[in-house]
Amino acid sequence: MVHPPPTEPAALPGRRHRLGLLALVLLVQAAVMPAFLLEGDAVAIRAITARLLHAGAFSIPADSIGLLEDFGETTGQYYFLHPDGDRLYSKYGVLNVLLYIPPVWAHRHLTGIENPFVFSHTLVFLLNLYNILFAVLIAHRLLRIAALYT
Repeated sequence: MVHPPPTEPAALPGRRHRLGLLALVLLVQAAVMPAFLLEGDAVAIRAITARLLHAGAFSIPADSIGLLEDFGETTGQYYFLHPDGDRLYSKYGVLNVLLYIPPVWAHRHLTGIENPFVFSHTLVFLLNLYNILFAVLIAHRLLRIAALYT
């Protein structure tokens, strides 16, 4: 019995086209990044990440509620209070806390600021850079996946 030769997966668009698409994603992302932290940003998650880096804990002290509320974050929306009433945890779990480690760590080491509630243009820049990196990586992966079906 003769089997037909295996078909090769579709080739990705030319290198120049791929780089052009990735450059477009990078430019669009850079153009729309905010210049300051917005109300509703993941302040609680970043605060817990900073606490994890500083003390190795996935929670922040409950006395931080006032600081979180200053950023527009309310109990139940972005974080929850442990039943004992002494710790706050991110509503969004451990993964988001772990994902914020690179920009929070870089901010801490570049500026020396350990307080996650202190506004810094460096923090905004690092968060924007991190988001751009993720957008470009996701665009690259989607381009590779699309090539499998075209």
